[in-house]
Amino acid sequence: MGLPRITLGATAVVAILAAITISARLGGALEDEREAALFDPASPLFCAGVRTPSTEPRLVCAASRASFLAEAHASGLAPEACASASLPARAGAGCLVVVEARGSACAVVEVGRLPAATALICGARLDVNAATEAELALLPGIGEVRARRIVESRARDGPFPDAESLDRVHGIGPKTVDLLRPWIVAGGAE
Repeated sequence: MGLPRITLGATAVVAILAAITISARLGGALEDEREAALFDPASPLFCAGVRTPSTEPRLVCAASRASFLAEAHASGLAPEACASASLPARAGAGCLVVVEARGSACAVVEVGRLPAATALICGARLDVNAATEAELALLPGIGEVRARRIVESRARDGPFPDAESLDRVHGIGPKTVDLLRPWIVAGGAE
């Protein structure tokens, strides 16, 4: 009797490879400043999705944000015109950019969202005021029950003004908020 075959979808394989790349890039134990750099937009590792209008999205982890499109081109995922192009300001870690060649120029024709699990692997933060219950359940220490409570609290009491206000949710205290801080933002709160 042979071993069962395990098949992973392309997204899962890419997510695993990205996690391995991030782990290898960061090395063993992280110092405080290196740990903070993991979530810094100026961090030396920049991951996002890229596709052309006629291809499926693929994840690219580049040495920097500035080299993202050149590395996407070098990987065969972006047209040659993108080899010397740069991303628009609205394209951040964990986004999905759609690129195409327009003459000799590279055009970013769309900036969208990657699935939450992939975006989190890329270092993007999840907006607790916009995330779905399923997306919130992906966060460390949350799970399905706390995710449901966050959504219910948001609907009942309004948006969370900041990360600390998550402690208004039953089952979430200061320790959980500290655990979540690198993974979340409270966008759209006014």
